[in-house]
Amino acid sequence: MKKILRSSILAAVFSLLFYTTTPELRAQQMKRPTIVMLSGAKLYESEKSLTQFKDYLENNFPLTTILIKNTDKTNLPNLELLKYSDLAVIFIRRMTLKEDQIESIRTFIEQGKPVVAIRTASHAFENWKEFDSEVLGGNYHGHYDKDRHPTIRQEPKNKNHPILKDVNSGFVSKGSMYKTSPLKQGTEVLLNGKINGEKPEPIAWTHLFKNSRVFYTSLGHPDDFNNDSFRNLLVNAIYWGLNQPKPDQFKVIPPTDLGPEQFAKLLMVSKRKILLDVRTPKEIEEEGFIKGMFAINIYDQSFKTKVIILDRNTPVFVYCKSGGRSSKACSILQELKFKEVYNLDGGITAWKATGKPVELKP
Repeated sequence: MKKILRSSILAAVFSLLFYTTTPELRAQQMKRPTIVMLSGAKLYESEKSLTQFKDYLENNFPLTTILIKNTDKTNLPNLELLKYSDLAVIFIRRMTLKEDQIESIRTFIEQGKPVVAIRTASHAFENWKEFDSEVLGGNYHGHYDKDRHPTIRQEPKNKNHPILKDVNSGFVSKGSMYKTSPLKQGTEVLLNGKINGEKPEPIAWTHLFKNSRVFYTSLGHPDDFNNDSFRNLLVNAIYWGLNQPKPDQFKVIPPTDLGPEQFAKLLMVSKRKILLDVRTPKEIEEEGFIKGMFAINIYDQSFKTKVIILDRNTPVFVYCKSGGRSSKACSILQELKFKEVYNLDGGITAWKATGKPVELKP
């Protein structure tokens, strides 16, 4: 019963990607990358750190993120979500996964999907120990004393690599320095770590596994996730893995109330837009709707979950019956860092009162 319920929930979540009346909006939504984060490193508080990083990503970049948490040392549930994902972030430590779960991860990577691996991912799987050398290009063989904190510096010859943008040299990690050299041939070192009296060790690098872009860093102490350089490193690695330019962080403009004339004019001239109707299905059926709308009932308890899949860089035009609920919806969109939001003052009632057309059938 639980399996059936879980499958139904997953189907519902991904059906949201197609909950629209226009093919253009469907295509636009599908361009929004989906990132799955696999958490299973209790020693390093991976669940807490990845939850923090997940919130940071969704509040600042047009990404959909899903966090999968292990239930014990042998189980990562819901790995079927990898089928719908564009990139995997792996932060796991010494798990012995069931064979079908290992196969789900292996298949994802074999398909050429990118991976961003953090710290203990170098020894993530007890029953797939080759993952470190084969996929990550690494060579983990222990670590230095935990009280000796490494200073992190860019590899000079790769200082212009896009993953190193806004990643400063000279910061110190509170985590122990991993012993990782020599790396597999073909890796490209981006960061090195140095502690007194020891040779430098590679701290971050890229690797190509078949057609899969792979990034690994041995950083990942809980305090690293509060470091701007470390966060920039991970975000840059995600977009490098996706082979996409990193967009600017969201710059949110407060919602704007527009009368029907202004609303209609701006709606007409905007090439990229989302027209959001937040009324109930019954109201839409009885009162009609503006052509091209995308309907999400604001009374729906999963309203936030449904709107968060939309592209926050695209202008959103919101309306309801008289403007009250749409105003509330605009506040939620602002909270979710949608860049540009417009509210139809007076709602569809004012729209019809000025002679603007409505559709009566979907």
